[in-house]
Amino acid sequence: MLVLATVLVGGAGAATAADEAARARAQLEEIQRRIATVELRLGSARAQRDAVSRTLEATERDLARVAAELRDATEKADRQTAALAALERDRVEAERAVADGRERLALHLRAAYAMGREDRLKLLLNQRDPGLVGRALAYGEHFQRARARELAALRARLVDLDRIEAETREAATALEALREVREAGARALEARREEHALAVTRIDREIADDDARRARLAGQAEELRALLASIEAELESLPLPDDDRPGFATQRGKLRWPVKGRIRNQFGTPRDGDQIAWEGILIDASAGDPVRAISHGRVAYASWLPGLGMLVILDHGAGFMSLYGHNELITKEVGEWVEAGEPIATVGRSGGRSRSALYFEIRQKGEPVDPRAWCRA
Repeated sequence: MLVLATVLVGGAGAATAADEAARARAQLEEIQRRIATVELRLGSARAQRDAVSRTLEATERDLARVAAELRDATEKADRQTAALAALERDRVEAERAVADGRERLALHLRAAYAMGREDRLKLLLNQRDPGLVGRALAYGEHFQRARARELAALRARLVDLDRIEAETREAATALEALREVREAGARALEARREEHALAVTRIDREIADDDARRARLAGQAEELRALLASIEAELESLPLPDDDRPGFATQRGKLRWPVKGRIRNQFGTPRDGDQIAWEGILIDASAGDPVRAISHGRVAYASWLPGLGMLVILDHGAGFMSLYGHNELITKEVGEWVEAGEPIATVGRSGGRSRSALYFEIRQKGEPVDPRAWCRA
């Protein structure tokens, strides 16, 4: 009865875990569906009014694709390098084992040669000491068996060494191919960056007029607000679960910055003399530097948006969101959970920027707040 109860409890636990996993998958798919609907709705409106954004979006999405391919090739090359190093260590160990086996076998052969001077028939005919004869014969048989084992072990080590050397050659060939792919990807990425710089120059000429630039900034700010409102409305019925970790509101002044770099603007100050104010902070950083989540949360948006380029929005619960813009590559998908300090993107210059930087915002119930009040000094 106890065994049956244990089995039932174990089965119930497994069923509960499976149910939880199924619910998590269903919620992830639902979040992705809702955000895709939001993006499609906003994207359709954008396409109707902004040909400049369409051109820039296509260029920057292509740049992000090439960056992702390069990142994948680099990771594969790194794994292959580690595998090759492990095979090299195995080869050295196998060669050492073969050398040791040959040395032991040579000792056996020299001893066998010495014993061979007294053949078995001579020992058997020597009746002066039967005990000595028996011991000598027994020792000889034991010695031959030991020699046979050493020989078999040496043969096995030689076979293993041949296998390792063949795998090492294959791994070295594969690594060389991966390095060529990585180098080609790096060249392609640089070419895309140059194309992007030319596109940004053309766009800057098109919106050189102050009124055009101001209207463009206002339109981008309004689109971001519309996006955040839509995300908040869609995710309202899918709140973050409660856990033992501190809530976002309790971490004021303790959060880590998403990148290291120099802050280029002050929150709330006018943008380039315009009446439109900065609602976040622009941080100078090198292209490719990792962008890290400031706190645990859920990816609520991971796509392109006018003015901010490749944008990641994290939902931290209780109305708090953090925004990370101008990325070159986004490494997370909508609905994924991230921990504080976990990489979510890489620094870039998308959104029409001529130099790499990260645009960073914190919002509370849709309204921007000064990140310096929330992140460590």
